[in-house]
Amino acid sequence: TYRVSKNFRMQLSYEFVDKENKLPVGAGETARFHDFSFEIKYNRTAKSRFLLNLSFIDIAYVGERNTPIEFAILESLQNGKNYLWNLTFERRLAQNIDLVISYDGRKRGLANTIHTGRAQVRATF
Repeated sequence: TYRVSKNFRMQLSYEFVDKENKLPVGAGETARFHDFSFEIKYNRTAKSRFLLNLSFIDIAYVGERNTPIEFAILESLQNGKNYLWNLTFERRLAQNIDLVISYDGRKRGLANTIHTGRAQVRATF
């Protein structure tokens, strides 16, 4: 994590995970994850902030394809290269009301890219 200023922070991370199916069901499926992530957080004012997350996850999966075990082990990702990204804008509209606008994208293995947008107004009581 590197804090550029009071309002700007960058974070770079790497995670290695080695998973194995040890249940009697299945054929001893294994998966090896290499997860590289980058995050930027920018507080524009006390009332608004931007957040950007980028992830590259490379997965080497050995086992039967298109099964519930594969889905569980791969955490809904796919064998091969997976890209995930998120951009969020948050704004405090009143003392207890927040506006959140976010965009998510993902490219999993050989599957098509999926784009999702969200808008939310949140009230805190």
